[in-house]
Amino acid sequence: MNSLSVIIPLYNVAPYLETTLDSIARQTLRDFEVILVDDGSTDGTHKIAEHYCLQHPTWQLISQQCQGVSVARNVGTLQAKGDYVVYVDGDDWLMPQTLQTLLYIATQAQADLVQCGFFYAYDTHLLYDSRRQHPSGEKQYFNTENALIALCRQQPLLNNFLWAKLIRRDIALDCPNPPGKVAQDAFVMHEIVSRCKKLVTTPQPLWYYRQRSTGLSGHFSVKRKDLLEAYEVRIKFCQQTHREHLLKEVVPEYIHQIFLHRAAARRSQDKATALVFEQYAQEARKHYASLFKTYAPYIWLKSQIKHLSLINFALRAKQRLSPNPMLRYSYSEVIEICAFSSPSTT
Repeated sequence: MNSLSVIIPLYNVAPYLETTLDSIARQTLRDFEVILVDDGSTDGTHKIAEHYCLQHPTWQLISQQCQGVSVARNVGTLQAKGDYVVYVDGDDWLMPQTLQTLLYIATQAQADLVQCGFFYAYDTHLLYDSRRQHPSGEKQYFNTENALIALCRQQPLLNNFLWAKLIRRDIALDCPNPPGKVAQDAFVMHEIVSRCKKLVTTPQPLWYYRQRSTGLSGHFSVKRKDLLEAYEVRIKFCQQTHREHLLKEVVPEYIHQIFLHRAAARRSQDKATALVFEQYAQEARKHYASLFKTYAPYIWLKSQIKHLSLINFALRAKQRLSPNPMLRYSYSEVIEICAFSSPSTT
């Protein structure tokens, strides 16, 4: 059986950390290492992590000055000894069978990367995005090129984040997270996928992705521009690796994200932030004019029309009346939906 390292970057997650670490300690897979990287926490996170490491011989705690989640992940990856790595955020938690299921699928399929489904976890309920797959659907298998298409399309079947995935460690080492970036996962996912020969996705929701307004993804700021820069990096990747066919997916989504970010900046009522995204939109339109014309003709104009106040209001009203693709569950229902079956029958 292949070996596994779980890497958990930590920064001021004391209210949630026991739930996270308890879910790791209760995994049905018994033989794996855990690397906790405390990124300069000031709220008791370190003390909680230290307590758990004293209880579990295969767990270790690394402390560093506050350098961000990217550096914390990179440090953990360098320290890891497993054939595969799994990245868990310090406020998320796992189903008991998560690691065993992911490692079993990887071993059976000889896969370089395995992705599982997940729940958006709120205090009172759970949501599952059914636009890509149904939670009871079948596993899907990809080679490199099909996986890149699945990653780059507007509703990506292969998600643009590192969590809820098991990844071969040597591939993760080749693709370190960029320091100081928000949405750092989007900067490296295409690089990771391009190095994988075989990938598997299972829609089974094995991961709880905690939703909280105080988290890194919970508020809007100028740093959100990093995601747009990640699309620029992906465009360059497509060009440099002669995968221009991917641009028909990447470029329209890039334009879509430009308008979404500009609209969100306006709603923030912060004039300085709004100005940053207005200027970015104009500069991107000028810089990528030929690219937009080739791979996304009329998308800019359509996006402008869509985001006009009156039309935007009408579209929002239509969305509210449309069937909701997010499946809603109670926590008690999840026990039945995700009942554990032995990996030998998965």
